[in-house]
Amino acid sequence: MPQKMLFCSNGTLEKIQTYESIVMKCLHLYNCVVLWVFLKVERMVREAEKFGQEDKEKREAVDIKNQADSTIYQTEKQLKELGEKIPAAVKEKVEAKLKEVKDAVAGGSTQTIKDALAALNEEVMQIGQSLYSQGGAGGPAPGETGPTEGSNGAAPGGDDVIDADFTDSK
Repeated sequence: MPQKMLFCSNGTLEKIQTYESIVMKCLHLYNCVVLWVFLKVERMVREAEKFGQEDKEKREAVDIKNQADSTIYQTEKQLKELGEKIPAAVKEKVEAKLKEVKDAVAGGSTQTIKDALAALNEEVMQIGQSLYSQGGAGGPAPGETGPTEGSNGAAPGGDDVIDADFTDSK
């Protein structure tokens, strides 16, 4: 029987005597590949667990910063829209807390941003409370006249609006 040679993964040549030895060699190589894949997957899982907490902290920091940016924008918009309706003392406090949040976002930690946001939100609530105590922000401003009960929503020029049903037939 002629001798056959098998090139092994370790770089050597081995003599193959029987078909069984070929099968055993192939199974050994297959098991090595399976083991290698298993170890690689296991290492990847360990790395995911290792960096999972770090990723969670980074995500929380980004979410808090986004929330702060949104709150800054909304507060500035509210201050601009309400303008003179807000008492000066409340407006100064809100602007001071707004500056604190901006400074915290610029260089603070996540906890610093959270604390500054909480303080700003408390002061922004004071805006609503002060407007409510003044008689509400939803009504007409002083000096403006709202619709009266007798006008029934009629236009200022005296034109009456009539409701009608309309159907299009062809």
